[in-house]
Amino acid sequence: MSNKGLIGLITALLMVGTAGTASANLVTNGDFSAGNTGFTSAYAYSNPMYWQPTHYTVGNYVETPHASFYDHTAGTPAGSMMIVDGAYSASATVWQENIIVTPDSDYEFKAWARSTYDGPLVMLGFLINNVQVGTLTLAGTSTKDWQEFRCIWNSGSVTGATLRIVDLQTNNSVPGNDFALDDISFSGSAVPLPAAGWLFGSGLLGLAGLRKTAKR
Repeated sequence: MSNKGLIGLITALLMVGTAGTASANLVTNGDFSAGNTGFTSAYAYSNPMYWQPTHYTVGNYVETPHASFYDHTAGTPAGSMMIVDGAYSASATVWQENIIVTPDSDYEFKAWARSTYDGPLVMLGFLINNVQVGTLTLAGTSTKDWQEFRCIWNSGSVTGATLRIVDLQTNNSVPGNDFALDDISFSGSAVPLPAAGWLFGSGLLGLAGLRKTAKR
């Protein structure tokens, strides 16, 4: 290979290292397609759904007297979502998963939610390692739409992230506080080429320089 070709190859290698690759979703079953698995909850699972506070199910359709709709992912009977009757207690975890993370890295935490009943406004809290990173308020079913939560979180010095979603609505004087969750994701930013790759590329670049000098 000529020096020009070798240098071109090295440049491409280093450019790949700079660009990196976006990591996949680290949440095990964020779209609930695998059913009631891959996460934990302080709520009681029931199938069919038992419409009482602190209960949930994983299904593909919410029926009347609640709003009638399919999941967010597919919007058809083929999809699944987590359907929840809120607990009116912020201490009860609706959904939780533990994720291994890389220190000093940025991650994006996302989820879609939708109210299933025209009762009080549903307010969800999103926490990482017991620190609230954001909230999402869901209007009544008259909006007939899914709403997205999204935030960027930096891992700092930690190597693990406990993701939690809780129900912040504590007004139990009127019925409602029911909602659905879907497409929960937690993904990292670009991952740089390992240091060994940079050393290899630098070594090849030095070799190309030596070859060029030797030909003079």
